[in-house]
Amino acid sequence: MRIESIYRYPVKTLTAERLAGTWLQPDCSMAGDRAFAIAQGDCGFDEAAPSWRSKRELVCLARNPEAIFLDARYDEAADLLTLRAPDGGVIEASPTSPDGRAMLEHFIAQAIPGALRGTPRLIQAPEINFTDQSRKFISLIGLPSLRALEQKVGAARDPLRFRANIYLEDLEPWAEFGWIGQTLRLGEAVIEVVERIDRCAATGLNPATRQRDANPVQELMHHFGHVDCGIFARVIAGGAIAPGNAVIVPS
Repeated sequence: MRIESIYRYPVKTLTAERLAGTWLQPDCSMAGDRAFAIAQGDCGFDEAAPSWRSKRELVCLARNPEAIFLDARYDEAADLLTLRAPDGGVIEASPTSPDGRAMLEHFIAQAIPGALRGTPRLIQAPEINFTDQSRKFISLIGLPSLRALEQKVGAARDPLRFRANIYLEDLEPWAEFGWIGQTLRLGEAVIEVVERIDRCAATGLNPATRQRDANPVQELMHHFGHVDCGIFARVIAGGAIAPGNAVIVPS
């Protein structure tokens, strides 16, 4: 088995960034993944005492599909977040400076008003990743499992619908479900597989066309008797990972 590709989502809900490699840290989410989020006007996030927030308080694709039209790219070295609106407008500003954050928030409010409840805030805090669960996991999917779904429905299903961190190749369909409770070597890192990932309505949005054109949750249930696709894992020993690295499961 091998790692086929690695992704992070610097701003929760917005577009993916494909990585040439990264370093996994023990008991941490992937570095830079969901480091920022767009908080709804009624979100209880407190900058003086920051804490993880549920996706119900944030802009998320399952509830706010309009957000799929807003693109994001983050340059960590320069601390610049670039956003591109549906109408082609672009802004580039620092998401960690008060002035830059205010500019980005104004741009977001103008770009996707239908996705917002009140005035949005771009939130971030050290050591917090705004993933869908408060626990610090990474997510993995075996690409053969997605191909098994495609074969059943007779149509392509872009892997990025499922917004995983790591996609694996050269394994049997659904083999990853058999790893729950096991430790795996992933490149130089060691992970413990914790649980399967149950999917939501966000997977119905096609990241290429930006349209809702399928219902993978319903498809999974109809053809396989569950709504799961992918696994969550905890990093127990850190190390470098990159596409092409071997994935070793104890025999």
